[in-house]
Amino acid sequence: MNKVFIMAAIAVAAILYSSPAIAVGIDAHHANAIAANFMSKQKTTLKSSASSSQLTLCHTGYSSSDGVTPAYYVFAGEQDGWVVVAADDRATSVLGYAEHGTLDYDA
Repeated sequence: MNKVFIMAAIAVAAILYSSPAIAVGIDAHHANAIAANFMSKQKTTLKSSASSSQLTLCHTGYSSSDGVTPAYYVFAGEQDGWVVVAADDRATSVLGYAEHGTLDYDA
């Protein structure tokens, strides 16, 4: 009886934890705060754009499955550089960044 209960509990936990229904979306405002926090911790030139008021949301990538749900946000620093932030909590918060230059969204 205990084996059956344990196996059922593991199966339910696996379904719940792998289900996209429990993913928490991250809005652009929260993503901006994540980007600012990340930039402020870097020992790079990105530090000069660490304030969230100095970050500009320059692109939102949308899910290919529905074309409406945000998948990621791209923030540009005031002077140079960029940070890509995931739009839900299933992925690592910061997907990529660069100290210099801009990001070509169509490449």
